[in-house]
Amino acid sequence: MPRRKPKVPGKVGHPPHVPTETSRHRVLKLAGQGWTYDDICDMEGIGLNSLRKYYSHEIKTGKKIALSKVIETMFGIATNPDHRGCVSAGTFILKTQAGWRETNRTEITGADGSPIQLQATASSIDPRDLSIEQRDNLREILKIAMVAHTDAEDAEFEEIENDDGDEA
Repeated sequence: MPRRKPKVPGKVGHPPHVPTETSRHRVLKLAGQGWTYDDICDMEGIGLNSLRKYYSHEIKTGKKIALSKVIETMFGIATNPDHRGCVSAGTFILKTQAGWRETNRTEITGADGSPIQLQATASSIDPRDLSIEQRDNLREILKIAMVAHTDAEDAEFEEIENDDGDEA
């Protein structure tokens, strides 16, 4: 049986992590920039449990503080009549990180908000007013329409017969 090394008190695992003001500021900034917990752990050289244990406040507030700065800047840009630019970048950040969105709303109403009134009008063509070429074209169009209509009726009739269990 192999011999095990005797356990020495206080020598198990990594030394405990000690957060500093610099590390707190870095985690706050990284969280505000949207880095994942795993990435923050890698950059700080700590485990996920240590991140949660020592930096929970920074994780919770980092994004809110960063978004507050963006909103403050965007408000300054929006209210400064001489400023041009940077709006699209700020808008993108606010849409993707702060839950902002664009909405389109279309309302269709008649006069004074009343329902739309629809009127159907029919017009007729007097074949006597058409040229010979126009009459021939009209005749061809009507033939095609009649064939299509007849085919559709036949298909519908066959479908009804099949639903009743009769042979087609």
